[in-house]
Amino acid sequence: MRVTEQQVFGFLVNSYQRSRSRALELQEHLATGKQVLQPSDDPGRFHRIVGEKATLAKLEQHLRNISSATVRLDLADTALQGTTSTLARVRQLAVQYASDTNGAAERAAGGQEVKALLQHLLQLGNSEYDENQPVFGGTSRHGFAAGLTLSTPVTLTNAATDTLTVTVDGVTSGTIDLTGGTETLTGPELAARVQSRINADTTLAAADKSVSVRYEDARLVIVSNSEGASSTVDVFGGAARTLL
Repeated sequence: MRVTEQQVFGFLVNSYQRSRSRALELQEHLATGKQVLQPSDDPGRFHRIVGEKATLAKLEQHLRNISSATVRLDLADTALQGTTSTLARVRQLAVQYASDTNGAAERAAGGQEVKALLQHLLQLGNSEYDENQPVFGGTSRHGFAAGLTLSTPVTLTNAATDTLTVTVDGVTSGTIDLTGGTETLTGPELAARVQSRINADTTLAAADKSVSVRYEDARLVIVSNSEGASSTVDVFGGAARTLL
């Protein structure tokens, strides 16, 4: 069989390419410090490496979960300690002002302190961590605001106790009118009314902001329909604010 120069040349080129490829492979191993870079290097070892990486990723996630849970438990413990001390103060005031030695002015002052303490309890109950994540409110990332306990039904009176001003996700509403006359509403009816009137506000609607309102545990809870760190709700003005 006659061997042509072209065949010899082709053999030399193929040999050179294989040698060059092997040299590049060895150079990559040396540069990375890894013996297995792809499945073809060692299928068995590559499979074990993939499995060990998956196990390591799970362990790292477990560690992150433990860290997050520890932070949440610490915050919950702090909030509960604050709740205990606040309730102790409320009890102390109740005993103190139950005495006939206190007049109307003293009891009114005590009532104001109790009201402030109840607001503090509400803040403790709404404690958050990790970018607006509630400590006691599940895993929702929606900003919310909860009012004081309501005595239902609630009577709304036009030009007296019928307006609210809210901020939803940083956008401040105009004055929100809840009624045009005098109405007595149940808790669910009041929640539906507040939700519809807030969502009808032109400023909030223009910014594509809206809320959901529910009557829960004898109080109104106003929840932003957005979620994340910027999701917030604040009821800061209006004649109906102190009522609700």
